[in-house]
Amino acid sequence: MCDVGSVIHDQALHDAHFSGDSSKHQLKLCFRPSLVGPATKSHPVCLECLNILQRETSVECANCGFPLCGDRPECLRGRIHARECAQLARLEKRVHLDWESSDNLAYAAVFPLRAMNLREDDPDEMKEVDLLLSGDTKDLRDSFGLEVAAMVITMMGKEGSGVDEEKAIREEVLRIMGLRRTNANAMGCLETKQGNLIFPVYSLINSECYCNTFYSLSEEEENERRKISYRMEVRAQVDIPAGAEITTRYICSFDCLPGRRNKIWQNWRFVCRCVRCSDPTDLGTHFSSLRCRACPTGYLRPSAPASISASASSSDLELLNPLWRCDGCDATVGPRHVTERLLDYERTMKVGFFSSRGDLEEYLSQEVHPNHFLICTLMQKRFFLRDGFDRSDESALEEMVRLGERLLRVVTTIDPGFTQRRGRILKVLAKDRMLLAKLRKERCELDENGFRGELRRAAAECKTMALCFIHS
Repeated sequence: MCDVGSVIHDQALHDAHFSGDSSKHQLKLCFRPSLVGPATKSHPVCLECLNILQRETSVECANCGFPLCGDRPECLRGRIHARECAQLARLEKRVHLDWESSDNLAYAAVFPLRAMNLREDDPDEMKEVDLLLSGDTKDLRDSFGLEVAAMVITMMGKEGSGVDEEKAIREEVLRIMGLRRTNANAMGCLETKQGNLIFPVYSLINSECYCNTFYSLSEEEENERRKISYRMEVRAQVDIPAGAEITTRYICSFDCLPGRRNKIWQNWRFVCRCVRCSDPTDLGTHFSSLRCRACPTGYLRPSAPASISASASSSDLELLNPLWRCDGCDATVGPRHVTERLLDYERTMKVGFFSSRGDLEEYLSQEVHPNHFLICTLMQKRFFLRDGFDRSDESALEEMVRLGERLLRVVTTIDPGFTQRRGRILKVLAKDRMLLAKLRKERCELDENGFRGELRRAAAECKTMALCFIHS
């Protein structure tokens, strides 16, 4: 942890507050994971560094048969993998992997096994993990992943294990799987890797859809205990005043209100009450608003923030979505109406009924607000994919610049600060702006002063883009 200000942490409340003013990107917190391991279902990965492997560049561990990176000496030494390697080697059958699949269940036992080993090797560190919530694991009880993991770990134990011991192992594996699902960070931002990491202290930071920090992950080659380790840096996404709570976000910000609420409730059993989720208009963007079918100009939006008690059961799920009210004619619809319409739109998008994204976007614009999540998703694809785009076409460039500016207005409102999404948009927008300015100047549609003004504007966008990517 760095000494930029200080963090006051109340474990009972899961609150973390910063005692000194923090500007954007000022380093705030650094963490190392207590547990690192592959997912229950996985591509073939190296059990030392969790790199996604190609068959031709991997080598088989001589003891347990699991593949490792063939071109990294630190992986072949296997200081992380060594502990479980001797245990996996006790299995009678060698591991068999489908190199074309991302659903290899052979890895199901590794993460739970590493947690059990950590309990023996470093009980104090495992105590920090045990403080975390394991969430609702009812759906995991009948999962094939649990069956495979529990069976493998039981088979590695002593001969003649009793029924009680087998049940105890199964319950412990179930709890660890729940801990991972509820608290682990995926390695999605490390492009060559696939796996999960548990950072116990980070998991105690409260989540808000309109949060004030972001995190980045990096791999470290050297460490006192291991050759390969990982580091999480939590940085300020916006200016944070002294005494303000540090918040993170468990889900993607680019989703509508029903989607965010349901995902959070299903996985963590709470309702977000941040400023964005409490505003029926998504901070004025109407990112969730639907067109009213009872009047020609109104939009349906949630009539009030959700109110749900901490003791609510899963049968109270519909309480997470209140009545939706039209801002034009005051008509109301129930949450089921909204859910069914969203599901219908999503099915339409997947089926491919429309010949182009433009036609689909035109259809959706008659059903939802122009800034709705679904339309913004299509706009984002159109902005980045550029099917059949001609950079010498002035009207096409003008359309892309307008599209980028429109996306930018929405993104910086619902998720302010130096974010990766903002940086990606600015990267393309600045290039389009410069190309358009050059084209218009060559056609004598822009004088020298106007040309320089556009270049200055693009340069400012590039500078902001660099700040967005500097710690990503």
